[in-house]
Amino acid sequence: MASTPPPERLQSPNSAFTLASAFAALAWVAWPEAGSVWQLYIVAGFYTYVAAIACLSGVVALRKDYLVRRAKARAARPSHTHGQARFASLAERERAGLHDPSGKMLLGEVDGLPLFLPAQLSLSVQAPAGTGKTSALASAAALHAAQQGYALCISDVKPEIVHAWGPELERRGFRVVLNDPAELMGRD
Repeated sequence: MASTPPPERLQSPNSAFTLASAFAALAWVAWPEAGSVWQLYIVAGFYTYVAAIACLSGVVALRKDYLVRRAKARAARPSHTHGQARFASLAERERAGLHDPSGKMLLGEVDGLPLFLPAQLSLSVQAPAGTGKTSALASAAALHAAQQGYALCISDVKPEIVHAWGPELERRGFRVVLNDPAELMGRD
């Protein structure tokens, strides 16, 4: 199993510039007068070298910080690459008539209010097994359509709806017919 590397920590440009300033000051103070011993030039040169490296790493850290901030700012702006989808507000749903039950299929609930799909539209529900497609959506839609007086033709691979709601629909005066050529419900 491949492990993911820890997130990279950005080096603060401030610490690099502080170090560069300190070593530049040391180099200034340690710089020998003309005619001094050569060892003092080596010490002052070392301080200058360290100051230059620290200053360079500060510039690199500043550039990296700038690039990260620019990338975050760009990521925060909506790109609309994949459209401008969002949830409809209550006013928009009401204008579209999605809360009016007449002649529509019950789709579910949004913000505690029932949501209805216009009858002329079709619906495809795709989700893994056991996520409530039948119990939360299909059963409720079938009962709502029955209450509205619609005739129903339900294709149910594992005859769950007829098993759960068939007796209730029959009690309400519907004729329930089960076409079960594989005899999943057993013989009558």
